[in-house]
Amino acid sequence: KQFARAAEVDPSNVQPLYRLAVLHEETGQVEESELAVAKALAIDPTHAGTQLIAARNALRAGDTRRANSYLAQLQKQGPDQFYTRELEAQIALAAGNAEEASAQFAELYKERKSSILV
Repeated sequence: KQFARAAEVDPSNVQPLYRLAVLHEETGQVEESELAVAKALAIDPTHAGTQLIAARNALRAGDTRRANSYLAQLQKQGPDQFYTRELEAQIALAAGNAEEASAQFAELYKERKSSILV
């Protein structure tokens, strides 16, 4: 409720809508997440977090083409980002490219395992 209120208070601020989209995504409320994503992208079409959620929502709907479109936009902003490469692996898996996805996930896991942050 607080994110929704914050979005009403400052309708030009993408952050409350992004956080609302995350909350809905994490609780399985895909339609609500997509509504928040649409509003957030209308404010800032380049917001990486919102694009990532939009791509994951597209994958849940089985729309790898739309997910790839968001991936392309994300790669322009930061091609070597962990989340971008993880999304690429998720899309490969959803598209039925299990071997490619497996290799990508294995590489990501090695990187994550060697990180001091884990």
